[in-house]
Amino acid sequence: RIYNTMLSDLLNLHKFNKSIHTLYSTPHPIEIVCFLFGYAFNPVSIPLWCILLATMSPSKSPPIEVVVSYIATVVTTLIATEVGKFSFATTRPKRQSYLSADKIIRRYAYLVTSLKSKHSFPSGDVAQATNVCFFLLRILNPPADDDDIAHYRTMAMCVIFLVGVSFARVFYHCHWIEDCLGGILLSTLLYEGGIVSYVILNTNKCISVWLTE
Repeated sequence: RIYNTMLSDLLNLHKFNKSIHTLYSTPHPIEIVCFLFGYAFNPVSIPLWCILLATMSPSKSPPIEVVVSYIATVVTTLIATEVGKFSFATTRPKRQSYLSADKIIRRYAYLVTSLKSKHSFPSGDVAQATNVCFFLLRILNPPADDDDIAHYRTMAMCVIFLVGVSFARVFYHCHWIEDCLGGILLSTLLYEGGIVSYVILNTNKCISVWLTE
């Protein structure tokens, strides 16, 4: 078994991993959504997130400041993820065949992994998805008060988004469930530990100096 941890045994994650990896084809609308979730944080998608977050920002910050701050968090998360992958050096799941015995298509396609590490833990895509959620909730849309309904609505959407990305990464045989949990934990530690806030603060100072010159 690739993982043999107390958490894996307690939650019976080995069984869940196998169940998701061996799922046959799903209805086309679900498959399309899974594919979009699974491909959401391929490196080529980062410019799209920059544009989306810049347009979603309700603050008076210049769009360039939002974009550069987000890229800084992406790089920070990427470095931490690669350090984790190199340290644990766990292997990715073995890819299943496209076709089952009765020729039912399992997946639309294999997700591109040529730009990614061969190691699986923690999941870089899930770490980046968690980074987007924290960036959206804490940097762009911090809660105005304890009863900020809009903030809780955004938080609920982020939870659904994280579940979708995590499931898709396992569904497409890119990761194990443990990898996804590790990605969420890593990004959370980066924010809770103040590392991302420190990076953003210094990035914004550099941008301010550059814009006033």
